Amino acid sequence: MNNGDTLVSKWGYDQTNVDFYIVLKRTPKMVTVTKVKVDQRATGDMTYTATPSIPLVPVGPTKSFRIKEYRGDPYVKIAHGSAYVWDGTPQKGTSYA
Repeated sequence: MNNGDTLVSKWGYDQTNVDFYIVLKRTPKMVTVTKVKVDQRATGDMTYTATPSIPLVPVGPTKSFRIKEYRGDPYVKIAHGSAYVWDGTPQKGTSYA
């Protein structure tokens, strides 16, 4: 997890929401991020794939989070879920009617 990395967080109860964040600053134990706009493409009935908008468009305030680790992978606990370094693949999401 380094400066400029894109993070992805998937969360929800009756639906799967997908959020993306950009790492603005990193210290040994903390990262400062901002949420970015998401591009969604419908893939079926109440399903979509999501990617961060290009160019990255900030849509939220900057916030700092402590870096944690799970099975060797760094992540941060953000609002409703955890955010991991995005691998560049479109993420599957669902919507509730």
